[in-house]
Amino acid sequence: MKDEALQARELFLEELGKLAEKSEKRVNIMGRAAYELRIGEEMPPEPTTKEKLMKVGMDKELKKDGE
Repeated sequence: MKDEALQARELFLEELGKLAEKSEKRVNIMGRAAYELRIGEEMPPEPTTKEKLMKVGMDKELKKDGE
């Protein structure tokens, strides 16, 4: 989904740039790197491999307790 959102944003910015050229007005467009940085700040960090393994281990323990 992130890739689709990024593609949609880039298409929008292209169209915005075309309109800005026609109207001869300046448009401040945040670059892709700045956009990705902002998205990274808004989204929770990916769990580490250790955290993933711990979760899998806990899930297995819960299944054992439920049997």
